[in-house]
Amino acid sequence: MANVTEEDRRTEGYLNMRRGWFLYLQDIEPERPRLFRYCRKLTGNVWDAEDLVQDTMLKGFGLLAHHDNGVLQWGPYLARIASNLWIDQKRKSQPLSLDDVAEPTTPATAETAAAIREGGRALMTYLSPQERCAIVMKEVFEYTIKEIANLLETTEGAIKAALHSGREKLNEPLVLLFRHFGDGDEKLEEIWRFKEEQWHIAHIWDYCACPETLTEVATDLGIPHTTRPYSYYNNELMQGSDHSA
Repeated sequence: MANVTEEDRRTEGYLNMRRGWFLYLQDIEPERPRLFRYCRKLTGNVWDAEDLVQDTMLKGFGLLAHHDNGVLQWGPYLARIASNLWIDQKRKSQPLSLDDVAEPTTPATAETAAAIREGGRALMTYLSPQERCAIVMKEVFEYTIKEIANLLETTEGAIKAALHSGREKLNEPLVLLFRHFGDGDEKLEEIWRFKEEQWHIAHIWDYCACPETLTEVATDLGIPHTTRPYSYYNNELMQGSDHSA
């Protein structure tokens, strides 16, 4: 019998964890649509909802070792994790005081009403509360950074950071990937989202196995789409787990 080396044990452990991860994804897949809807209501936008879903799934897998007796009910289990993660995120954000924010004195003209609605939608969808307030106060009411910091009871540095990150998010590039299926129409199959820092791509989000996010984006854009859950990739990835990465 051949001696088992430390490297062999690490490789076996890695493969077992990899198999366990995909078996876990397969088990929770029926609950994913409901989890996404719950996260969507918590966060208010599709991108943060998908991030919260992914964080919830990852933390749920990590906590499985604490539940060694009985069969888990995935719905309540994942909802509880998502709730705790969201509460932790909100606790880290600073409370805002908007009592002294001035009202606009000039009504929007008919020519700009559509643009204002679209801009407002973007603000509510992509930006955090502090980023929204900073952008509106600076770009609409033309407050100085010092005045905004006083109104929001924070530092000028925090306002500069909120303006910078908020403007970046409003200009965040997306890449939509389409594919022809046989003789049928071309359909949206995947979305890439980029974060740019100092003229370089700092982060890429790939929404290839996120059916709820793809469906919402495609519906908003009015384009045909197709979705693939994690189980679509299970056979390929499980087969690939027979070899070390």
